[in-house]
Amino acid sequence: MKLVVKNIIIMCLLSVVFSLFGCSPQPAKIVSKISSISITQNHMNRAYCYAFSAYEDNDKYFFNAWCVLKDGENGSKEVDIQNIEITEAEFSEFARLNEKYGFADYAKRNNNKKYNISDKTTNSFKVCFSGETLTLETDNECYDAVYDYFITLTTKYLV
Repeated sequence: MKLVVKNIIIMCLLSVVFSLFGCSPQPAKIVSKISSISITQNHMNRAYCYAFSAYEDNDKYFFNAWCVLKDGENGSKEVDIQNIEITEAEFSEFARLNEKYGFADYAKRNNNKKYNISDKTTNSFKVCFSGETLTLETDNECYDAVYDYFITLTTKYLV
């Protein structure tokens, strides 16, 4: 009987030790550079839908945007920008945002959807690091900073 109690105590102590020292998953760290980034939002009201992306292709950088922007007192304006070349410095702003927020820390751990609500607002945030694509799950200041920068690019390249 004493042997059983002793083994139980040892197992309990080992589980406590392992839970405290190194058995928890470490956040993913990506060391390669960003090759593409995109965010989208689908909503029942078209005015709240958008799709933005930026990517590198053969040492050139491109930007796409579809959204509805408020046009001052005139209401709103639909924007559709496809494959506009941007500068390397503009594209590297996404790398700066990655350094600040650590996109990999927001990677989805489980992609299993338990239910689908057809009229629910849905967001998508994807970042490709030289071939490894991460789907991110965040609606905090990290997402907002990327969204705001895409809006900045959109207004700059609005023709």
